[in-house]
Amino acid sequence: MSNFDRHNLQRLRRYSGRLNRLMQEGVLEGMPERKRSRLVGKIRGLYESLLGVVPEATLRGILAAGAVLVLGLSACGPGPSGGDVSFGLPVENPYGFSTDAYVVFPAFADIDGDGDQDLFTVGEAGLLFHENTGSPVSPSFAAPVTNPFGIAPIDYLLPSFADIDGDGDMDLLHMGYGYDGMGLEFYENTGTATSPAFAAPVVGAFGVTDLDVEPFIVVADLDGDGDMDVLANTYDYYGDTGPVFLENTGTATSPAFAALAVNTFGIGDLPEYSNRVMAAGDVDGDGDLDIITGGRGRYDYSSYTYSDAGFYYLENVGSRSAPSFRAPRLNPMGLTALDSESTYPTLVDLDADGDMDLVAGTYGGYDFDTFSYLPAGLFYFENRTL
Repeated sequence: MSNFDRHNLQRLRRYSGRLNRLMQEGVLEGMPERKRSRLVGKIRGLYESLLGVVPEATLRGILAAGAVLVLGLSACGPGPSGGDVSFGLPVENPYGFSTDAYVVFPAFADIDGDGDQDLFTVGEAGLLFHENTGSPVSPSFAAPVTNPFGIAPIDYLLPSFADIDGDGDMDLLHMGYGYDGMGLEFYENTGTATSPAFAAPVVGAFGVTDLDVEPFIVVADLDGDGDMDVLANTYDYYGDTGPVFLENTGTATSPAFAALAVNTFGIGDLPEYSNRVMAAGDVDGDGDLDIITGGRGRYDYSSYTYSDAGFYYLENVGSRSAPSFRAPRLNPMGLTALDSESTYPTLVDLDADGDMDLVAGTYGGYDFDTFSYLPAGLFYFENRTL
């Protein structure tokens, strides 16, 4: 935490204490409206500035009884907790999944058209396919198959699955990564929705080529116009300049992408300890797409403590066709950080109960508490919203 954030946290404690004393003494209602609004406004501003830095549960504890008053001033839809959304504790390597990899980067798709979610992960030899041999409500993942369905092996293949060409089957997209520029790679599914077969990749597909962006992309209908768009992050060795939007200005069957749009939908720079790996889905069930990003673990040399890798939630408080995202919030809705160097989230209705669950892979890394190396894993946070 920076000195600036520490100072703001101290101010939040001080102002919240004052607000709660005034409420307890019964004199708040008698204060001039201008003075009361100014105090609550200061607290709300400090609260929102710290949401991506301090866990939300900690901030709400500081607000105490004043939380209702402060958070009730928001005109941005559900409150900062994500409405009534609640995630369960993480289950490690669920449904028979196992791995000995140093990193697990997950992607889900019903690739064989049997109604359940199959799992893909990244392996050292290429892409690994873990078929869901269970059911939509009770998954069970088989042993992995490397580079299935004719997918050509490639280093650092981070897949996104979507029906980009509108022919009813799932295609594979990947953002190429290298020092000479990056472009969208398209593996067309030339098979069917139940019997996939992937063609050799088309590099620089749909005119998307030579971009300085990270390989971690989201492929989804972000603006609600019926076709698939792309959300990525600009690549900067010295930092992150925020997500960039490639709007599909073509059609659902014939994609064409516009030039990069920077800091769209109100998204600015992501927090310092976000790893810029994004997932999109309707987390709060209000009909639009929200975003969750992964986080990085970090060692604080001033306190000699290590903070686990968490998650940042960007709630869409706009609409399906005109997204607008709130500032990132760290580990809201009951999400817990993982003992890992990095988390890689994806949003999927894994148990077919109608809401978005969070499934995250991890980067093994090093455990500073036990001075030992950590294995990578897959962690399932069930959405337990009633």
